[in-house]
Amino acid sequence: MTRTRLAKSVFYGVALLFSFVLAVSNAFANGSTEKSSTSSKAPTLVWFSGVDGGKGPKEVPLFEDAIVKATGINKTTVFRMVTTLEDAGYLMRNPETRRYRPGVRVLQLGFTAISGLDVRQAARPYLEQLSQQVGETVSLSVLDGMEVVYIDRVRNRQIVGVVLGMGSRLPAHCASMGKAMLAHLTPAELQRRLDQAELKPCTPKSLADRTALEADLAVVRERGFAINDEELEIGLRAAAAPIWDSSGQVVAAANITGSAAMISRERLVNELAPAVKETASKISQSLGYSVEGIIQIGT
Repeated sequence: MTRTRLAKSVFYGVALLFSFVLAVSNAFANGSTEKSSTSSKAPTLVWFSGVDGGKGPKEVPLFEDAIVKATGINKTTVFRMVTTLEDAGYLMRNPETRRYRPGVRVLQLGFTAISGLDVRQAARPYLEQLSQQVGETVSLSVLDGMEVVYIDRVRNRQIVGVVLGMGSRLPAHCASMGKAMLAHLTPAELQRRLDQAELKPCTPKSLADRTALEADLAVVRERGFAINDEELEIGLRAAAAPIWDSSGQVVAAANITGSAAMISRERLVNELAPAVKETASKISQSLGYSVEGIIQIGT
């Protein structure tokens, strides 16, 4: 795991943890003159988390007295809370220094928060940037059975013959994004879906033969992107790449689409495919995925 990803996960985890803790503390202190305002507690979150916007460590670990001073909660209540959180694995205490720091379970909260981010919301700025960069239409979709479902699109040029919007569905085996996602299913799941699929051709270039499709998916898996060379619509070319979440699952795909008159086969492979692959990687990282590997935190 990279230092940046670890810092981001700890920050999200502590944010969720302290949102709960502060709610509990308010309940404890209801009607008490010691109850702190929301604004006074906000800086404490970042201070205690040890993360300054994901940039690096700050003043952690903390003494119990420091938590009392920073939050304005009485010492007895703080003691009960930190003891409970320590027992549950959310805080760790150094027995020699008696200082507290975020525990392993905070990472779990962080990963959950990152994974729970809406992929469309996370992807949108990257899609807009990619569309401006290459001057073509960029799309985002998810896989539903053997169909891709469009969930976002940034239009740049008018694509003749294809009218797509939010919720539009296309056969996955004929679409670049479909092939990008199918290629990264488990072998058993891919076989199950293909067994139930009717691979109808959309054009004479469509991969309607199962053996040919499986061979193409193996190439997609190897190079990390999929190509659609007039397989969906004559005169249309596209390149797509998968988007991964923090658990290492492919949750969506992004593509660049345009007219074959504007996008040569050479440009498709040498310029657009690497560009969409890089963008998909950035979106994946924003969802908590790390190319260095997925760390599994035990429950």
